Amino acid sequence: MSDISDRHKAFIDEYLINGMNGTQAYHKVYPDVTDETAKVNASKLLTNANVIEYLESERKLIRERSRMSKDDKLGLLESIMAAENKNLTIKAIEVHNKMTGDNEPEKVEHSGQKSIKIIKPDDK
Repeated sequence: MSDISDRHKAFIDEYLINGMNGTQAYHKVYPDVTDETAKVNASKLLTNANVIEYLESERKLIRERSRMSKDDKLGLLESIMAAENKNLTIKAIEVHNKMTGDNEPEKVEHSGQKSIKIIKPDDK
């Protein structure tokens, strides 16, 4: 990682927390500046190569931390399905079924008008 000051790191951290408002993030780290100064300097910081590198590395960490595996999602849905809220339980079951393919419609194959074969999802 390139050299970046603690204040610049704090700026980027605040920028990511507040929904990427550079002026607001700059004010948080440098509270005594005017709005115009915060706006201009935030814009400059966001074009600084070292700051951009830090921002991208932090975004990557956030993405990695926020990923849930399919098994994690299914486990969460299964715990919701056990809840007493019937509407929430029904929705969780619907999503769970979509993820596992349990609500896949039956497919009908036919060749001409004489033969029709119904294929159920379990027959695959």
